[in-house]
Amino acid sequence: PGGSAKSSVSGPCDIMKTLLNIEVMSVTLANERRLTGEISRVEVLCRTGRIPVAYAEAVSNHMLGLFHVKFAPVWPAAVQAIAAVAIAQETCAWPTLSQN
Repeated sequence: PGGSAKSSVSGPCDIMKTLLNIEVMSVTLANERRLTGEISRVEVLCRTGRIPVAYAEAVSNHMLGLFHVKFAPVWPAAVQAIAAVAIAQETCAWPTLSQN
């Protein structure tokens, strides 16, 4: 497959810190820009191949979990992040995505 398990990671990856930032951030209209910014950061890290294979499943699960948050403004950014991880890390992300 085209994007199977490719990653060009050569330094530290702060994806878990970014996911934690999203998790602990209050879901309010005042934080909407910060929250969508953090989700967009996840999308960029995935799209640019900077997510290690080991974290692809965590990213997939976390982004899917955002659809349980009753705050629709974050959903489009979550969709973009899911698409990016599904393309960048097919073999790790798709099993999680196909179960939901």
